[in-house]
Amino acid sequence: MTRLMLAMSIAAAVAQLAYGNMVEDGGERWAETFALVAGRSPWWTWVTYAFVHGGFMHLAGNCLFLFVFGPPVEDRMGRVGFVGLYVAGAVFAGLSERLLQGVHPIIGASGAISAVAGAFLVLFPRSGVRIFIFFILIGVVTFPAWVFILFHVAWDFLKLGTDAGGTAVGAHLGGYVFGMAIASLCLVSGLVKREGLDLFSLGRHAARRRAIKEASFQATRRSRVEASRPIDPQAEAIARARATVLGRIESADHAGAIVAYQDLLGEFGHLEHAVTLPRERQYEIANRLFERGDHATAAIAYRRFLDAYPTDAEAPTVRLMLGLVNARYLNDPITAKRLIGDALPRLRDEAQIALGRQILAELG
Repeated sequence: MTRLMLAMSIAAAVAQLAYGNMVEDGGERWAETFALVAGRSPWWTWVTYAFVHGGFMHLAGNCLFLFVFGPPVEDRMGRVGFVGLYVAGAVFAGLSERLLQGVHPIIGASGAISAVAGAFLVLFPRSGVRIFIFFILIGVVTFPAWVFILFHVAWDFLKLGTDAGGTAVGAHLGGYVFGMAIASLCLVSGLVKREGLDLFSLGRHAARRRAIKEASFQATRRSRVEASRPIDPQAEAIARARATVLGRIESADHAGAIVAYQDLLGEFGHLEHAVTLPRERQYEIANRLFERGDHATAAIAYRRFLDAYPTDAEAPTVRLMLGLVNARYLNDPITAKRLIGDALPRLRDEAQIALGRQILAELG
């Protein structure tokens, strides 16, 4: 869809140029036909204005921004969601320009692309943007995406209320706000799955780090009080092994986390409390093991989750996954039927329900 938006913008520019060569004042007449003049233009110009540009540099700049920010956002939001964001962002940007800057003809995709950039800021705040610099120094440097985008937001805000060289800064600002709001809504509602890198996940990680820091501080205080007590070597070894697993999960080292958890099971598998992680981490390591094809260890991890958190909201899904593993990989149809039978009445996702019924049908 990003490539389609780029192609449509370029095709509109080529058509505008061709029409201008065939008809006197054709380029201006083309722009006036499809530009947005609120209150005087047909309804479709609230969208078509985003595919009309005022020259090569205007078109090239917008295409470059869309080329950079579009594909990652489309990957997270899906094709339909991305097109909806782009088109609705164009409409909202046009409305914002009318409210903030007054009534004047508006052309260009920058408002819609600002909505995409706003969504990118929420979905990928820590990503880097490579920029070619040709000022004093010449070369390519990488800036954090949030710095790059917020710089443009600040620049547009400072230009608000001025002529701004004919730039629709009101449309830019409206697009940024719209994109950030829609991306945030999609994350909160679950329409877009969180992957640990979005703005909300980073906030949750920061809160977790503060909690860990506070817990570490309290543990240090307790250790000073209990320094005279003898140290349990096994407890120390378990704590180190668990910390290794949790640390690698926290740093997104999935392969290392799997190896560390396998080592933990190998040494302390006979102690349930030792190999049962906090609920989110236990669920994640079980899924990672399943994805890697280590079904036997994944079954142990899923079972530890159910034993420790039997009433958790994810428990029905875990029962379904454990039933799938037993049915298709561990050749234990009796356990699989019991687990899936327990899970089906509590599942809410239609795809999961269909999967459970399919496995039961396979088992006969």
